[in-house]
Amino acid sequence: MKKLLLVFCVLLGLTGCGQVLDESFDKETLKQETIAIVENLNDENYDAIVTTVNDDLKDILSALVIQKAWEPVYEKLGESRDKSSCTIKANGDYATVVLISNYANGKLQVTATYNTDMELIGLYIK
Repeated sequence: MKKLLLVFCVLLGLTGCGQVLDESFDKETLKQETIAIVENLNDENYDAIVTTVNDDLKDILSALVIQKAWEPVYEKLGESRDKSSCTIKANGDYATVVLISNYANGKLQVTATYNTDMELIGLYIK
């Protein structure tokens, strides 16, 4: 009986973790937008990334801020190879994409969060 109760509790907990992606989002568009961010990072085209940022955050997430965050990471990683995985998670009116890319000297994880207008509202480079 205790095992059955434990299984039920685990299943109940897992159902709360998997929110459904809002109809405003298209999984393929989310993936392609995040791939474009990585490509723009590789090409040092920081202004292209800023054009996708929500207006309220453009002062905080400027091209210079992105450049300063990216350059030390890129120096360690070396040349870009390929994309290895992409996961998309729903969070109400937001969608978060985690894209893992392979580089000569390691892996890059880019986490990008979008609102329903497909504006970038969060960017994390690791």
